[in-house]
Amino acid sequence: MKKKILAISILLLAISMLFILTNTVKATDNVAKIGNTGYPTLQGAITAAGDGATIELLKTTSGAGFIVGEDKNITIDFGGYTYTVNSGFVGSAGYETNGCQLLKNSNVTLKNGTLTSSGAKILVQNYSNLTVQSMTLKSEDADYVLSLNNGTTSIEGSTSITAGASKVAFDVYYRSDLYPEGTQVTVNTTGTITGEIEVKAKDGAESSSQSKLTIENINHNGEMDVTPALDGKVTVEGGSFTRNDFIKYVKNNGTVILVEKGDDEHYYVGTSVDEALEDVEEGSTITVEKGNVEISSLPDNVTVKTAEGATATVNGYKVTGAGVDTSVLNKLKVLEDWKNKLEAELKKLGYSPEDIARILEQAMESIANQGANIEKLQAQIDSLKAQYNELTKEEEESVAEEKDNTPKTGIIDVALVASVVAMVSAAGIVTVKKYNK
Repeated sequence: MKKKILAISILLLAISMLFILTNTVKATDNVAKIGNTGYPTLQGAITAAGDGATIELLKTTSGAGFIVGEDKNITIDFGGYTYTVNSGFVGSAGYETNGCQLLKNSNVTLKNGTLTSSGAKILVQNYSNLTVQSMTLKSEDADYVLSLNNGTTSIEGSTSITAGASKVAFDVYYRSDLYPEGTQVTVNTTGTITGEIEVKAKDGAESSSQSKLTIENINHNGEMDVTPALDGKVTVEGGSFTRNDFIKYVKNNGTVILVEKGDDEHYYVGTSVDEALEDVEEGSTITVEKGNVEISSLPDNVTVKTAEGATATVNGYKVTGAGVDTSVLNKLKVLEDWKNKLEAELKKLGYSPEDIARILEQAMESIANQGANIEKLQAQIDSLKAQYNELTKEEEESVAEEKDNTPKTGIIDVALVASVVAMVSAAGIVTVKKYNK
């Protein structure tokens, strides 16, 4: 009897060890987990996920496509890893060509990693309320990387979407027969969207479309393909673009500039304008395409231009026309500063307001016939400096003397720039006016 009990005990121990060993092997094969429970497939984790669950990817791996069914509320945290869909594509019956499908009435968050595919026609087909947070969605051969058809979508954080040549990075689509509420999409990412952005509706549904696209911030490299009847459904508030087809979607009070240097061309909108101006280098050309831009500082050898209806103010001077070199505008600012210093010194020396006005008026020198001559502008600055120094020397020498209350008179030969300066250049006449705010 004892021998029988011992044999049974040994058998049970062996079974237990085998179970532990088997589970250990399985654990190393798991690709995802919820809490402390591991799953060998991502779909298995999604199916098992309860309300509010977070699924964590455990490693970079490849596998079958996945579906998030209706009425789910889950987060898939990629944890910095990459999941590649290379088989088992999903979708509606007869259309199993998607890397993943997210169904309506669900709340889904994809974050912190990379989702890619080497064979899907649509990488992410979405009908849910979707948040894409600091993700990289990438497919060179998919017709659509991210297809948005229903619910709300937020593309945020540092999310980047990369499509292949002539492919669509993401679309905003409307079908009144299946999804009458449409899809409302907000883009606010510091990442880069490469590929087309498409806004369309099923034939005949354009007039009733409830879908909208709002771009708060983006770095977009590609075309915007919007059905004209849906132009009113698109708003651009900020970001950078490589094409100008977005400008029509910028609000009336918005600002747009184009910065060119060599073969590099980028348009900037909203708050991105200030950031772009801080990084402008010598040899660049800035064109204000829309709105009014005030610029306090630019390096020399930068051309500033304005499109029709737009204005630029550089160093306090309003610029219009075919182009002004900041080398001139920067010299004009220096001249203006020295003019103000000279005027202040004349006041300190007791000159009457009338004499100060007369002296400054006589000092005004139009450079209309000089053109944009930097050497002559510098000579004027040097002249102002010299006469300012002469005045301060005169002040020092008269400190010990009793101040004469009789207004002083005299003419000082100074060269100042006029408040209206017409500069003739090879490209034509450009007008620069002193701007009084």
